[in-house]
Amino acid sequence: MNIEISNLTKLYGDRGIFRDYSLTIKEHGILVIMGSSGAGKTTLLRLLAGLDYQDAGTIKGIPEKIGMVFQEDRLCEEFSAVENVRLVLPRVSGREKGKIDQKIREHLKKVGIPEDSQNQPVSGYSGGMKRRVALVRAMMADAELLLLDEPCTGLDEDTKEQVMKYILEQRRNRTMVVVTHSEEEAGGYGGEFLLLK
Repeated sequence: MNIEISNLTKLYGDRGIFRDYSLTIKEHGILVIMGSSGAGKTTLLRLLAGLDYQDAGTIKGIPEKIGMVFQEDRLCEEFSAVENVRLVLPRVSGREKGKIDQKIREHLKKVGIPEDSQNQPVSGYSGGMKRRVALVRAMMADAELLLLDEPCTGLDEDTKEQVMKYILEQRRNRTMVVVTHSEEEAGGYGGEFLLLK
């Protein structure tokens, strides 16, 4: 099912971020959003996630299961990378837990998190490493809609390329909305392009 945004209005005080705005996000598609600061990119993601509410208009077709990368990493700092990702996965024990942890390790390795640091608290990680853990957590979630707010922030060019490849490999035909400031990154995702002004 497509996501249909119709006649959306979102106000902050007297300031309108969106006024009578409509948009269709195609099911299984990729929508890449760019725009200047304050244009409403993050606000739109928050509305799609149900973390904020519009003042008027409707948003229909949002699936129940959503995976999200926020502007902030929102990790449990005292948890390891593996433990942070495990938070979004089904609770299991024994042999099944070992299998899931191994799968998490493989995903973390794909985005360049070394195996010898995967059990350390993420409080000791660099900003770029934390960003990648947050991304793996969103991509491994049992989600039908992926909302990624600047997923490559703070990454060097080589790591960014590695991470974008991971995103596209792990999307698995799920609907994905990505916010970025980078034209090069926007082009790398393919899909449809939206410029907010």
